[in-house]
Amino acid sequence: MKDKTRVKRVICSDNTEIYYWVSWNSGMAKDFLVLHPAASMNHSSLQGLEKGINDMGHPTLVFDQRGTGYSQVGSDSDSHSLDRYTEDLQRIIEKEGLEKPEILTHSFGFMPAVNYASKSGNVGKITGIC
Repeated sequence: MKDKTRVKRVICSDNTEIYYWVSWNSGMAKDFLVLHPAASMNHSSLQGLEKGINDMGHPTLVFDQRGTGYSQVGSDSDSHSLDRYTEDLQRIIEKEGLEKPEILTHSFGFMPAVNYASKSGNVGKITGIC
């Protein structure tokens, strides 16, 4: 797992902290690829893919979904609802100021990505892998 020295975080409306990492340097393109892991998977499950994408010159943003890795489990009864997962993704994208990011998702990660795209219109492309 990545350490917390370069971690960023957002705090969602239910006071849950969601942790994420941005891999970007000045030699990379500006078109971000957001990596959205499946339920119960943390950021480390996509590290090999993330490295490969970075090596091709594309920046990435990867995060721990609520209750995985460093991210907290919410205390509300609807903490694991689709709306909460969608809000987590929205807050991260807004905090980073990403416009029309491409989202690469795995399994359950596809649902919040599609929900976010339909509500915001701020997604360039979604690719789901299983």
